[in-house]
Amino acid sequence: MKSQRFKPILAILLFVIGASIYLLFRDRGHLGFYVLDAVGLGSSVDAARMYFSDWQLPEFVRFSLPDGLWASSYIILIDYLKDGENRLKRLFAAAIVPAMGVGSELLQYAGILPGVFDVFDLVCYFVPYIIYMVFVFRKNNINL
Repeated sequence: MKSQRFKPILAILLFVIGASIYLLFRDRGHLGFYVLDAVGLGSSVDAARMYFSDWQLPEFVRFSLPDGLWASSYIILIDYLKDGENRLKRLFAAAIVPAMGVGSELLQYAGILPGVFDVFDLVCYFVPYIIYMVFVFRKNNINL
């Protein structure tokens, strides 16, 4: 199937866009920046951050959209890797990362995990999976 070979490319593209938003427009105190410094890429990221420093992205794009892009990337990659397996296995495997994201947001809301609960983060983890479920059911001609 032709569209199948584009799934890894789309998954990588979504991941890179999410990571770029995160690295260029978020606070430099996050763990990812320490990793980049450790491998010698910190100065390159800092130069890119300076180049984009005048850009003012909406809060949703800076803080929540990367979560949705990463969840979507994971779901598409799982769909590619699990192609041919039964629907329930695919749905279960694709649910892992979105469920972890939703769970972490709910634990932040309860004060169990550090961080700030954000309903938009919750939506960005949840909606890609719902769209995927609809896709899988429609593809298999199953009415919801």
